Amino acid sequence: MSQIKDLVSLSSRMAAAVRAIETQRPDGLFKDPDPLAAILAGDDIIAEIAPGAQQYEDKGTPIVPVRTRFFDDFLMSQVAQIRQVVILGAGMDKLMCS
Repeated sequence: MSQIKDLVSLSSRMAAAVRAIETQRPDGLFKDPDPLAAILAGDDIIAEIAPGAQQYEDKGTPIVPVRTRFFDDFLMSQVAQIRQVVILGAGMDKLMCS
């Protein structure tokens, strides 16, 4: 069980690292307003992912940044009708509660 929890935490930290890296790009598809992604990811994960960030692309398409931009735009367009958003499977709940 501990190994599964560690893998979920690692996965969520890797996703946070991709967000932090995209935020730092001058041509990034989104800019996080605060440094939470970088803090959650940690310098060790960012340093590990940054050189190989292209591995999160499929045939040249940056998967995580495009998906993030799509959902950010959709949720912002619905903000008047939505009171709460729950992201299932984000993984940070496991990291924060351990």
